[in-house]
Amino acid sequence: NSVMEFFQRVHYTLQCLEQCFHADGNGLSLETLHTEEYKALKAHLALNSLSSQQLIEKFLEQKVWEQKSYSSEKYGAITLIGSYKKSDQQLHIEVLNAVSLIPLDSNGSSDPFVQLSLEPRHRFPQVESRCTQIKKSDLNPLFEESFEFRVPVEQCHAAGSCLVLTVLDHDTLRSDDFEGEAFLSLRAIPGIGGSQEQAP
Repeated sequence: NSVMEFFQRVHYTLQCLEQCFHADGNGLSLETLHTEEYKALKAHLALNSLSSQQLIEKFLEQKVWEQKSYSSEKYGAITLIGSYKKSDQQLHIEVLNAVSLIPLDSNGSSDPFVQLSLEPRHRFPQVESRCTQIKKSDLNPLFEESFEFRVPVEQCHAAGSCLVLTVLDHDTLRSDDFEGEAFLSLRAIPGIGGSQEQAP
C-alpha cells in the first residue's frame, strides 16, 4: 500500500544519506553517524516498511527469542516431543505433561488443556488447531497425547514459523481462562533441524 511504500522510500533515503556522509570511510565515521536517535529512526522506518504479514512473522520470531532467554518456570512449563518425517511431510507433536500451572479456579486448582496451533496463520491457513483432553482439577497434568500436522518442510523453514502452545483453564459456564503460552520454532524440531526441547 502507499503508506508502506512511503516508509520504504524514506528508509532507503536514510541509507543513501548514511553512505553519502560515510563516503566509504573518507567521511564521518559510522560511530558518529549511528547515534541513538539515528538507530531509533532506522528501526521505526524498518518496521513501518513491513507488510502486516511480515510484522506478524517478526513478532513470532521475537516471542521465540524472548522465550529462549527466559529460564523461570514461574507460570509453569510444558514438556513435549516433536519430530518431522520429510517423506510424509508429517509433523508429529507429543504433548507429555505440564507442571506447576497457576490455579485459576476458586477451589485453588485448574482444569487445564493445551491448544496447539501452527503460526503464522497466513502460512498455515488449512491447518486446524488441535487440543488435548481437559484434565480436571490438576496443576501438574499428564497428557501423553500425540498430534499430526501435514505441512511441507519449506513452510516450516519460513520466517516466523512456529508451534504455539496455549494452556487454558476450561470453564463450563464462561469462556476458558488463559493460563500461559509457549512458542517453539519449527526449525528447532528434529527432522527440520535442531533437537528435542522443553517449552517453558
